[in-house]
Amino acid sequence: MDKTTLKQIKGNLKPCMKAAGFKTEGQWYVRVTNRQICQIINFQGFSGGDCFTVNIGIYPLCAEEITNYKYHNLDIRIGMLMGKGDTWWNYTKESADQVAQIISELVLPVLERCSSYEALLAVADKDRIAKETDPLFAPLSVISEHMWYGTLFYLSIAMGAYDKAAFYLEKQIAAQRDTAEENLKWYDLVISEATTESAKADWLEKKEENLQFFQKKIDRLLAMKEQLKQGDWGGILDEIAQNEKAGLENLSKYVI
Repeated sequence: MDKTTLKQIKGNLKPCMKAAGFKTEGQWYVRVTNRQICQIINFQGFSGGDCFTVNIGIYPLCAEEITNYKYHNLDIRIGMLMGKGDTWWNYTKESADQVAQIISELVLPVLERCSSYEALLAVADKDRIAKETDPLFAPLSVISEHMWYGTLFYLSIAMGAYDKAAFYLEKQIAAQRDTAEENLKWYDLVISEATTESAKADWLEKKEENLQFFQKKIDRLLAMKEQLKQGDWGGILDEIAQNEKAGLENLSKYVI
């Protein structure tokens, strides 16, 4: 990321980002809202050219133990929130001014609407967003489409919405099975095209490892499904409490 352009953007954003409670570290803005949601804005330069983009991350502390925000995948590009797909800017003052304006006028309002477990669950349910009257309907819909079923499951448990949690858990199990099936098909293709018995044996071993990896994940989800069926979600609530505790400890300087 070009240091001059980054400095110009951060200079433009300083008042509103400070007021919003974001801490800045190099190419990162970070905050934790309501002691529940870690929100990240990251500037990413393109290694093969003179341009950059902006990444957005929204991570509920209940869903996983966050040890370092930089190790998380940033799920949404700013261009997606703009309705333009993957968008990059050249390193110019005009671009710096434009991006700063988009962050202050679009990204920050969207993040404010995703600042608690309850709010994030509402965003996931598009029917609860007023399409005709909500000026943020389009970008919030993008957020909804990029939320993982596993995340929504933990959000639902944290909010005591156990029926909804069961629904998202079923979706997650189905998604894991689909992913496992696609992976195995890929391995079968590679194995069929292997030119030596040694290579074929190596890929067969990797296929078996991959199968065991996904089976372990699916078995864990099925065990959680049985817990919900029996009305025993204490273990999951304990896991959520541990995730939240670790997240708040690791991100303490960003809590607002």
